[in-house]
Amino acid sequence: MSTDHISSTARSSILTLLFPMLVIAGLAMTLRPTITSTGPLLTEIRLSTGMGLQAASLLVVLPMLCMGIFPLLLPWIGRRFSESAWITGGLFAIALACLWRLWLDTGGTLIASALVGGTGIAIVQAWHLVWSSVGILHAYHLLWAFTLPH
Repeated sequence: MSTDHISSTARSSILTLLFPMLVIAGLAMTLRPTITSTGPLLTEIRLSTGMGLQAASLLVVLPMLCMGIFPLLLPWIGRRFSESAWITGGLFAIALACLWRLWLDTGGTLIASALVGGTGIAIVQAWHLVWSSVGILHAYHLLWAFTLPH
């Protein structure tokens, strides 16, 4: 009888250890394509949607802009929601943006999906950084870089 208890405890502890690792690995695989897959495909995206250069550039710039804005907002909004609620919301936003892109065919909806995905990535990425001075400094530098005249 005690052997069954030990084996079920061992199985649950292995699952407890592996599940967070699988979630982190899955998250890592969804963060990168949302940001990096757009750049190499920009010509094809422009040709198939009829987007101009300025509109197409938003597909790449909006996620980065979100990463500069959300670290500044999270301390204020974080008082109202828990860390797990923010991270779960960010993960749902990333999943929604990735799935939504499968059925998009217009430039405006692609830009909206970039904004949703960028917001999700920024929330997940910034939550742990925002409480450090490095995270806040990083957010200010990103915003400063976007406001420079080009």
